[in-house]
Amino acid sequence: MQLIETVAALTKRVGEFEARLGLPPKTPDNSSVPPSHGRKASGGGSEPKAKVKPHRGAHRALHPEPTARRDIRTGSCPHCGADVSQAPQNPRDA
Repeated sequence: MQLIETVAALTKRVGEFEARLGLPPKTPDNSSVPPSHGRKASGGGSEPKAKVKPHRGAHRALHPEPTARRDIRTGSCPHCGADVSQAPQNPRDA
């Protein structure tokens, strides 16, 4: 008897779900959905923006005749904090 009751309850739920499929979608105009969740009208004529290629960074140009050069080395690893002051260090772009 419990199996028959379970099947009847599930059949009723399936019927309710199928009835909901025919309803129009919720929009800010016909429900309590906030306006920010509404969809924009399509076909506005605007083309998508072109993707901008990332660059390594903006910086000032180097002086053509520098007067001094400094080697700046790190004392600790920025990730784990280990002492790397005695390790060989090579310059590279960040």
